Amino acid sequence: MATAAMNGNTGNGKARKAKPGYASRIDLIRSTIRSLLNEPDLRTDTTEIDPSDGLNFYERVARYEAHLIESALERTGGRQNQAARLLGLRNSTLSWKIKRLAIRAK
Repeated sequence: MATAAMNGNTGNGKARKAKPGYASRIDLIRSTIRSLLNEPDLRTDTTEIDPSDGLNFYERVARYEAHLIESALERTGGRQNQAARLLGLRNSTLSWKIKRLAIRAK
């Protein structure tokens, strides 16, 4: 279902046109997911998880979120307002996340 939605299929056999700007967001998300899947620091083999310790879910989510924001900033040449639009966030939300996650401009 999620794949169908990303491809513009509503699940009822009817394809819908993507709204302007959504195609670039979807491309960004796809490319980021692909790069995350290939990044050794973000991959966790289930054999690496110690059942007594587990893993820190929120730390993993924060690392993914930081990588997604960095990718958007890189794609927009460091322009926060365009990166926020690309990610579907308000400028203030993106600014807060950049500070919270200590993301530095490149």
